[in-house]
Amino acid sequence: MARRLSANVGFWILATPFFLLTLTGFVASFSQGSGIAPPENEARYKLAWSRVAEIKSHLRDPDGFALESVHVPRADIVCIKYLARDGSGGMNRESIIVDGARPYQSSNDDGRFPQMWSELCAASESWNFTDRVKVSL
Repeated sequence: MARRLSANVGFWILATPFFLLTLTGFVASFSQGSGIAPPENEARYKLAWSRVAEIKSHLRDPDGFALESVHVPRADIVCIKYLARDGSGGMNRESIIVDGARPYQSSNDDGRFPQMWSELCAASESWNFTDRVKVSL
């Protein structure tokens, strides 16, 4: 009996590192995902990218554009924060909500923008495409 017990212990001593390595790889593959975005996420990314590219193209100095964040809280709304160089060489921080094709900018001082931002863009369920859009600009 003692010999059989020592054989089992020896087996587990040898098998444990292999088991742990296999388990670590298995868990890591789930945390990284498959790399294939679901179609709805890809559509949201394309919407975010197109809105950011459109803003950048309308600036006086497109090279002075720096994206801070871009989020898509719903399929038709994009929330963007960015820096843009002004005419005197300084940088202005802007926020914009694009609802469908209609933009709402923080610089339009009608008093509704902060409330709209908190209702639409501060949602806990939001897709963050900041890094992906930055790389593709």
